[in-house]
Amino acid sequence: MSVGPAILAGFGLFFVGIRLISTHMQQMATRRVRQLLGKAMMRAGVAPLAGFGLGALVQSSTGVTFITMSLLTSGLLAMEPAMSLLAWSNVGTSVLVMVSTIDLRTMALYLVGLIGLSYLQGLDRSPHLKHVIAGMLGVGLLFLGLSLVKDGMGELRGNPWVEEFIIFSGESGIIALLVGLVAAIATQSSATVTILALPLVTAGIADDNQVTLLVYGASIGSGLAVMLLSANMEGTARQLGLFQAAVKLLGAAVFVPLHFIEMTWDVPLVQSLAESVASSPAIHIAIVYLTFQVGAAVLATVLQTPLQKMLAALSPPTMEETLMRPHYLFDEAIGDPDTALDLVEREQERLIGALPDYVDAIRPESERPPSTLPLQMRHSASKAVAEETDVFLSEVVQSNPGYDGVERIFQARARLHGLISLQNCLYEFSQHMDGLKGTNDSSLTVSLVESLHLLLTMVADVSHTGDNQDRAFLESLTADRSDMMDGIRRQLLSQPATTSLREALLVSTVLFERAVWLIRELKIGAIDDGLRHPTGEMVA
Repeated sequence: MSVGPAILAGFGLFFVGIRLISTHMQQMATRRVRQLLGKAMMRAGVAPLAGFGLGALVQSSTGVTFITMSLLTSGLLAMEPAMSLLAWSNVGTSVLVMVSTIDLRTMALYLVGLIGLSYLQGLDRSPHLKHVIAGMLGVGLLFLGLSLVKDGMGELRGNPWVEEFIIFSGESGIIALLVGLVAAIATQSSATVTILALPLVTAGIADDNQVTLLVYGASIGSGLAVMLLSANMEGTARQLGLFQAAVKLLGAAVFVPLHFIEMTWDVPLVQSLAESVASSPAIHIAIVYLTFQVGAAVLATVLQTPLQKMLAALSPPTMEETLMRPHYLFDEAIGDPDTALDLVEREQERLIGALPDYVDAIRPESERPPSTLPLQMRHSASKAVAEETDVFLSEVVQSNPGYDGVERIFQARARLHGLISLQNCLYEFSQHMDGLKGTNDSSLTVSLVESLHLLLTMVADVSHTGDNQDRAFLESLTADRSDMMDGIRRQLLSQPATTSLREALLVSTVLFERAVWLIRELKIGAIDDGLRHPTGEMVA
């Protein structure tokens, strides 16, 4: 086989394998898995172990960073354990580097064959197995590609062009660092660059000194790659991207000078440690990679507090992040269903109080409160809180199977689902009405917007005060008005207007009518009244 096609095919299989591993391992991190992971990492010492395991599975510091971002922004993980998880996930990526130092061709062929049989049996269509099978296929292709690259690199030894390039790159340690840095930014993984460099030392094309500097440069490059990918983010999500870059830079700030000290003055340090552990050049590089990642993780752990303060100053939490997290729910209350349901009701009251904001976003600027949020931000925040509250309720039910207040749980969930439907309807209504600005028939649109805003303001007030008279008045306002709305629609159809404008106005009335119906179905105050003693105390 020609050397060029073999190496090219090897690289192709390698990168396909890396992508399959990263993509499908991330898909296995479902919402439920992320919740369990987030809870587990609240315990001391669990975050580093979880980070190591996640890094070993995903094999990409970029992939782990974005998984951790989703945990953090959804409120399932606090900043401190998130930072610890990220720092030690880099150590987990060394697992594949260590495994890649042995001959894996036979194992790769068996693995690909077994995966092929699983596809034949249709196991890849199983929702529980499909991501595992695809991830294992990625491992098999990665190992097979690496074996092709190793064989090809061995045949390149003695090639004058290759020798010329190696001599050039060996003239300066800075060049080797830059090659590793650029390669890692391109591949978004220092482990990938390190694994691809192993055939160079195995074939004797490059020496340990050159490849060690390439590994250090790749580690810096992978941190910069994460930072660049998170540059368009804000708040705590961007903090994690900056932290990942800081971890790699801290490691480089220590290990690169140590390497030059060792090479210049023959002081036994990292290289000597690797050579004393094993005789294989490939294993030397794998040990160097592992030592770098462990050292960087230790430094990040020791300096975690000042790093956290610095990152908070560089990228403070955004308003949206604060709004997207429940204010009253906490995991310790799940075991006490009465307290948990009280907290759910307070969270629902907070969501109901935010309903007028949906319409405020499309009212004239002079009539908007100063605190009015953009429509998309309001909807994203309210939807996220409602979904977290729904998950919280599910966990209350699962943790308290013998609880006798089932009716109260059912009513709380019914109201929450009604609230979610109302949020979606208001979002659609406000988007639609915003698109109608400047039409010839503005009187109807203004009337619909202001009427709905009035109703939502009353809903928020009644939810907060529980006043019976206000609630009765709200019920009368939201009573069935289908005859009146049909009359408005007939009037619209009889007026001279373009077909598209009449259709848009008709859609406005339908959305308005649905929003009013959903408000009526919420039965604000009715649930609480039925669950209170005359003294005002809540009962199950």
